[in-house]
Amino acid sequence: LVETLLGAGVPCPNLADEFAGICGNWPPVRRRWSRDLAVAAGPQRRTMLGLASMAADDGPLRCILRALQKHGRQQLLQEINGGQQSFLMALAEASRWELVRAVLDELGGGVGPSTLSVASVAESHWLNRAPPDVAEEIQTHTEYE
Repeated sequence: LVETLLGAGVPCPNLADEFAGICGNWPPVRRRWSRDLAVAAGPQRRTMLGLASMAADDGPLRCILRALQKHGRQQLLQEINGGQQSFLMALAEASRWELVRAVLDELGGGVGPSTLSVASVAESHWLNRAPPDVAEEIQTHTEYE
């Protein structure tokens, strides 16, 4: 389903904004709805990529990454947190090294620095926490950027 939607040009929704108007347009009700939603789901905004990264294994993330690559939509990896942080950096901060490896495996070949910059991870203090094989792969990828 995700692949079909991406192929049709449907943007990856920000799930926090997806239902913002469910209670109408009256500001006090919307504020209460947002507050209740934040309490229930946490203050972080969830995206499809974010939800896939919360899975126990890398299968869901790999599926979404393949669909993004197939439809030329890899730029979505740079659009989390309002574009302030790359998806790869967010995974490194969360110590989800198996998912960092999945991103490098799925999108590493032929993807330029504008869509997948590993240099920021290579230059960060998070690289010190990476398993040796992942750190080596990140260093190898930075040589090609």
